[in-house]
Amino acid sequence: MADSGPVASVTPEEFAPIRRYIIANEGWHQSAYLDTAGIPTIGVGFNLLRSDARAKIEALGLDYDDVLNRKCALSDEQIENLLQQDVETAVAAAQGLVPAWEALSMARKKVLADLAFNVGAGGFAKFSRFLAAINRGDWLAAEAEIVNSLYYRQVGARGKRNAAAIRSGLD
Repeated sequence: MADSGPVASVTPEEFAPIRRYIIANEGWHQSAYLDTAGIPTIGVGFNLLRSDARAKIEALGLDYDDVLNRKCALSDEQIENLLQQDVETAVAAAQGLVPAWEALSMARKKVLADLAFNVGAGGFAKFSRFLAAINRGDWLAAEAEIVNSLYYRQVGARGKRNAAAIRSGLD
């Protein structure tokens, strides 16, 4: 499995820990399962109900319905393919919404990419008060926005880790 990817101005040295952080939070699943919100998911947090899921699964040479119904599993290479694309999308979303991305600590970059990965680029953009706090460097307010979100209530320990890392700037 590759640990790097071409993402805007993110170096392979930055991409690798972001990727590892997301895997640690999401897990690695070769067969479909229901996530904490009851959504059929596979691989590393790949939502099987998202609008492009069928096309992406079929592009891997698999039958979407068989994957969804747990009649076939993904290989590590297939999971990696889906993951690479989704991490790149998440990082690009975070970079686009946080102009000071380059100046952030790696811990904060990992959290922002993880949030964008977990809730999607569109969902992440809706964290307007959180993003405003990030963009003004108000880490206490940013932490409070995470803690007071539905996301935080749904993701358990992941939310606590992310809130603490946003506040402190440390892993």
